[in-house]
Amino acid sequence: MIRGMLLRIVRNAVAKQYSFQGKGESNKKFDKYLIVSMMLNVVRSHEEYKSFSESSFQTIVADWLRNSDKRLRTELKREAASIQPVADYL
Repeated sequence: MIRGMLLRIVRNAVAKQYSFQGKGESNKKFDKYLIVSMMLNVVRSHEEYKSFSESSFQTIVADWLRNSDKRLRTELKREAASIQPVADYL
C-alpha cells in the first residue's frame, strides 16, 4: 500500500534526490513534507493497519527512496526498448 502511494505521488527521477532523513551526499530531507504524515494516516485509517508503527512506515519509505535510482534505470531501459525506429521514406 505504501509503495503504491509513493509510486503515484513521486516520480523515480525526483525520489532519487531524497532520503528519508536527508542523510547522504546531496540528499534532500523527505520526512519534512506534510504528505509523509498524511500517508501514514491513510495507512492507519484501514482497520487492519490501525496499529501500524511509525518506525515500520519510515523503514518502508526509506527503502523505497533508497532504491529509486535502480527503478529509474529500469524505467529508462524499458522506455528505450519500446521506442521503435521510424522508417526513413525520404
